[in-house]
Amino acid sequence: MFDKKRFKKGIRALNKLKLYYEIQLIDVLPYQSYENLMDSLDWLYSLHPAKVVIFRLAVLAGTALQEEATDFGIEYDHSAPYSAYKSNAMTEDEVKKIGKLSYAMDRLYDSQVFQKTLLAFKKKSGVKISTIFEDWVIWESRFKNRPADYPEFLNKKSPMFLEYLCRKHSKAYLYEELLPGLLKGLWFTSIL
Repeated sequence: MFDKKRFKKGIRALNKLKLYYEIQLIDVLPYQSYENLMDSLDWLYSLHPAKVVIFRLAVLAGTALQEEATDFGIEYDHSAPYSAYKSNAMTEDEVKKIGKLSYAMDRLYDSQVFQKTLLAFKKKSGVKISTIFEDWVIWESRFKNRPADYPEFLNKKSPMFLEYLCRKHSKAYLYEELLPGLLKGLWFTSIL
């Protein structure tokens, strides 16, 4: 059984030692809904982890999961990498959305370009981290023509995302407060 207190204590120890680590989640698990996964993300990010990654469930040949896949409504590709794309608890659209959320997690948290601003916005606004990631997916979808240096392009657009976020959640006053810290972080990453 998962022991949240013990896990939290371990994450605190890793953070205190400033060690790099990665927490790995798997989507489309039996009985796991999209909402369950979002709740897990909110809890994990409250611990300030180094990195959180979501992997697609692989239904490998000859495993117990493959034998029981239909019982759980798990539909998956029957060729490598055998990725699940639907279950009784998670729709195909939700699984696709999780793939986009993974990219949002990378850009907003893991890259550290927006991390401090993300955590400050969450703290000051009360908006869940998972909601901010979902907002980013919507905002980022407006960029159809993606240049070769797309991650750097997005970094430069970070102030626009902050403004979008503040307006969407009726927290426009936070834009002026959080923008200087974001710009300072963008300047730092542009010289690396």
